[in-house]
Amino acid sequence: MKKSYNSLAVYIHWPFCESICPYCDFNSHIEKKINQLRWERALLKEVQYFYEKTKTHTVKTIFFGGGTPSLMPPILVNNIIDAIKKLWRTSKKLEITLEANPLGFDISRFEEFRGAGINRLSLGIQSLNDKSLMFLGRQHTRRDALIAINAGKKIFNQCSIDMIYALPNQTKDSWKKELDEIISISGNHLSLYQLTIEPGTVFFKSRINPATEHTAIQLYRQTRKTAITSGFLHYEVSSYARSGHKSKHNLTYWRGGEYIGIGPGAHGRLLERKTTIATHQIHSPDNWLQAVE
Repeated sequence: MKKSYNSLAVYIHWPFCESICPYCDFNSHIEKKINQLRWERALLKEVQYFYEKTKTHTVKTIFFGGGTPSLMPPILVNNIIDAIKKLWRTSKKLEITLEANPLGFDISRFEEFRGAGINRLSLGIQSLNDKSLMFLGRQHTRRDALIAINAGKKIFNQCSIDMIYALPNQTKDSWKKELDEIISISGNHLSLYQLTIEPGTVFFKSRINPATEHTAIQLYRQTRKTAITSGFLHYEVSSYARSGHKSKHNLTYWRGGEYIGIGPGAHGRLLERKTTIATHQIHSPDNWLQAVE
C-alpha cells in the first residue's frame, strides 16, 4: 500500500526594506548593515527545526515574503531552497515564489533568482500612476514598473502583479483606465487590494482617509467585473488568476492547509492528531536572531 504524505507550504520572512511604505503594517524594518552569514545560519537552523516536526510531509510551495525578499542575496535564496529540497519530499510541480520591488529592477540579479529555483515572481507594482505611487510612498516610478513587468514575464514561468485601489479621491474612470492597462500587460495572476488604513502605520497616524465606503464598494464591483470579463477567475478576496495559474501557496492558507513560518514574525499552522497548532515567531528581527542562535 502506497504511503500518503501531508502537503506542506513553507513561508520564509525577510523583514528588511529600503524604506517603509506609509500604508504597510507588515513586519518590515530598515537596516543599513545586515550580517548575511548570521541570517543564513539562523534561517537554515529554523528550516532544520521545522523539518524535525514535519518529516512525513511533502512540500508543495515555498514563498519568500517580507519586507522585501528581492533584497536577499540570490545565493542565500538558493541555499534555503536547496536545504528544503534535501530535507523534505517535494512536489514535482513545486511552486517557489519571491516577492519583489520594481525599483532598480536588475535583470541579471533576477536571472540569478531564477537559477536559484524561483519560478514565480510577485511584483509589488501598486500603481501605474506616478502621483499615486508618490502618495503610497513607493520609491519606483511608472517607468520602473513597466520595465519590471516586462522583464518579470520573460524571466519567470509565472509573474503576479500587486495593485492597490480605493485611494483618496480615486474615481471609477481613473481606476478603470489603470486596471485595463495593467490587465493588458500583466501575466496570469493579479492581487488587487483595497487601501486600508491599519493602526500604527504612517497613514493612520497622519489621519489619511481612503475612499468612502460607497466608493470602495463601487470600485470593488468594477474591479471584479473588469477582471472576470478579461478572463480572470476571482478565486479569493483579492486574488484573480487565469485558468491554471492560481497561487497554490495562498490556497493553502485559505483552505486550512498546513504551513510553517520561518523568520521574524512569521506565522504557521500545523495539524497534529486532529488538533490545530498555531505557531508565531518572535516579531523583532534582532530578538528573533538572538533566540534562534
